[in-house]
Amino acid sequence: MTELTTVSSAYSLAQFLSRGSVSGPAPGLPNAAATAANLADPRTGKLSFVLANSPNGNATETLPIFNTVANVLARCTRGTRADCNRVFAAANPPGRARPGDTLAAAHNMARRPTHNLRRLFQLQRPVFRPRLRSAPGAWVLALVYTRGGFDGPGAHGL
Repeated sequence: MTELTTVSSAYSLAQFLSRGSVSGPAPGLPNAAATAANLADPRTGKLSFVLANSPNGNATETLPIFNTVANVLARCTRGTRADCNRVFAAANPPGRARPGDTLAAAHNMARRPTHNLRRLFQLQRPVFRPRLRSAPGAWVLALVYTRGGFDGPGAHGL
C-alpha cells in the first residue's frame, strides 16, 4: 500500500467502508473497486493511467487534489508519530472517533470534504506532484470518463 492507493481506496470505497472493513451490494461495490483502480494502480502503487492522462491528468483539478490528499497522508507515513497525531487530529470531524490510521484519515476527508481544509492542506509533505498551491474548496475527486464521444460517469477502465 502507498499513499496513492490509500487515497484511491478511501475515496472510491467511502460508502462501503466501515471500521477498516469493506462490504456492500453489487453493482455498487464492484463499480467502486473499479473506480479505485482508475485512481491508483493497486499492483504498482502509482497513479493509474485514467487519472494521469487526458481527459483527466492536467485537464482537471482532480490530479492535484488527489496528490495533495496523498501528501497529507505522507506527513504521517514519512514523518514522526507526532506528525501522524497532527494529521489524525485535523482529519477528525466533531462527534466522531479519532482516526487511528491513514486509511481512516483519508476516509474522513472523503466523507467530510470541507472539514478542516486549511489545516489539512498545511500539513502536507510535498512528495507527489502536481499538487495544489492553496487549499481547495473541498477534498472532492471527480474523474472524467469518455467513450465513443459520450462523456459521463460509469465508463470504467478506459
